[in-house]
Amino acid sequence: MRTLLLVLALQVSAFAHGRSAGGEDVMHVRLPSGVSGVLVLQNAGGEVVREVGRVRPSAVMAVDLAGLATGVYTLRVIGDDRGWSGRLVVDR
Repeated sequence: MRTLLLVLALQVSAFAHGRSAGGEDVMHVRLPSGVSGVLVLQNAGGEVVREVGRVRPSAVMAVDLAGLATGVYTLRVIGDDRGWSGRLVVDR
């Protein structure tokens, strides 16, 4: 069984939950109200490694972490009026 450790530093009212089950690594993120745009996952160098999709305020998004190397990533909402970002540490 693989162990997946997710450490998140998120702004107030954001919610994140990670799990590793059946060989799939998935994290669910609920964005704060008022935040919308495109949710992306960036590596430590700022390169987009996943484009999760368009989100609406208070939406819950499933982020597929399968295949990501151990390291520090940034979840970022790009687009609309109010930006948002959170830090993600993947430790396998």
